[in-house]
Amino acid sequence: MAIFARLRSGTLVFTGSRLSKLLLIAAISATAQAATSDQAAIEAVESKQAAAWNAHDAAAYADLFTPDGDVVNVLGWWWKGRDEIRSKLTDAFAFVFKDSRLSIADVQVRKLSSDIAVAHVRWIMTGALSPPGEPAPPNEGIQLQVLVRGEDGWRIASFQNTNSRPVRPFPKAGEQRPAEPAPRSQPVANYQSLSVEDFATDGVKLAAAGAKVSMTGAYILQGNREMLYADVQAIIRMSYASKGGMQPTIPLLTHDASDQFRRRVLACQTDPSASKVGCTVKIRGIATLCSVATASGDTREVPCVNVEDGK
Repeated sequence: MAIFARLRSGTLVFTGSRLSKLLLIAAISATAQAATSDQAAIEAVESKQAAAWNAHDAAAYADLFTPDGDVVNVLGWWWKGRDEIRSKLTDAFAFVFKDSRLSIADVQVRKLSSDIAVAHVRWIMTGALSPPGEPAPPNEGIQLQVLVRGEDGWRIASFQNTNSRPVRPFPKAGEQRPAEPAPRSQPVANYQSLSVEDFATDGVKLAAAGAKVSMTGAYILQGNREMLYADVQAIIRMSYASKGGMQPTIPLLTHDASDQFRRRVLACQTDPSASKVGCTVKIRGIATLCSVATASGDTREVPCVNVEDGK
């Protein structure tokens, strides 16, 4: 088709393929401008996310979501709806994340339609508590967000968070041997080194044999019971997750324990932070049976450890 222009009443008029090209260029320019505008708008949402988190404002953070938005955090806890997100974060900001700070490192956006976008958001966090109440080293990760545009702008409809680790190549066949499975228990100075999970499984047999055991776990005083969990995260899951499930626990008898261990657990009980999430301890003692009260008011015998020493 010929490319030409002609004057009509003093106006330059393009015809043929020249006009088509101009319209195409205009459309491309408009699309690019819209993409740039959407990127900026979504980056603004992520800036608001960091600001709300660092102000420990659960309501402002939850308001970044659609009313039916959901969150799956790095532990796999699934919060559904803006109200539950606000409620869970209110609890989280009260203690575990009280002094935490969130920084947004990168935001990459991919549009699925004019009003739906996927964003990968790299983040860095400092100041979150780590057992037994000490600040953790900086953590970093990637959020996968689905955002939708409504009358009031972009909001998060779905949010999945993942901790990030440096990328390493997958091992290839012949490059390394698979690790040998660790033995279930190891004699150490006549004590069997066990995990809390192992003791929860074999406790009745160990108690019947009066076995000497050594374990590392998280100590916490719950009511008038002294308990050992697998780790502090197990206590946090039990306390803060609506569906944390039952965690393996071991009742402890400490009235015959060494002065060193008694001082350790007293410090744990009186420390405002550690009294809520527990203290990491290593104990040695004798497996036995002890009576515990049930929810119905009855008592039953369960495997426990009569602690001799620990730190």
